[in-house]
Amino acid sequence: MPDRQDDLNPGSDLAPFADALKRLAPQPPHLSRDALLFEAGKAAASPRLASWVWPSVTGLFAALALVFGAFLIAPSTPETQYVDRTVYVDREPPRELAPPSPEPERVQVTAKNDKSTRDEEAAELAQMFRQKRDVLRWGIDMLPESKPVARNRATDEAVVKHWLHLPPGTFAVPSMQPKKPSTKSEVDEQ
Repeated sequence: MPDRQDDLNPGSDLAPFADALKRLAPQPPHLSRDALLFEAGKAAASPRLASWVWPSVTGLFAALALVFGAFLIAPSTPETQYVDRTVYVDREPPRELAPPSPEPERVQVTAKNDKSTRDEEAAELAQMFRQKRDVLRWGIDMLPESKPVARNRATDEAVVKHWLHLPPGTFAVPSMQPKKPSTKSEVDEQ
């Protein structure tokens, strides 16, 4: 059965390769797989830190625990003792807010309406203080609704276009944009 090809009888195209393998010398006797693996395991198990590091860290933490224990056991001094007590403080009654004194020019001009103006200002000031009290007590929801400022849309767009140097028709709707003038031939075709 010499025509059968297997590992012992390589094909004709592999014959030069098989001859080259036969000429190779066997591995040297001093290289041992088991010895190599043993040395690799020994190198991996060797400590990376000096032998004194872990005992020093352990001693440091033991000393720290002793110091904290001494602070815990030591009797406290009177300066560090805390006593809970309720202290009542008499508050001054709230002062009535006096309306602002009018300026001299204003007094001369509005001499007739001085009383009514003061009443209006006092009422407005009282309303503001009530509103402040309500906001501080109940939260921001107590503020009155803000009124939108009336603006002119055309003026706003003109200002934006001026500052941004936008070409005309940037904000236009596509159906509203100006169309290119048609020629006579296009008009005739329609």
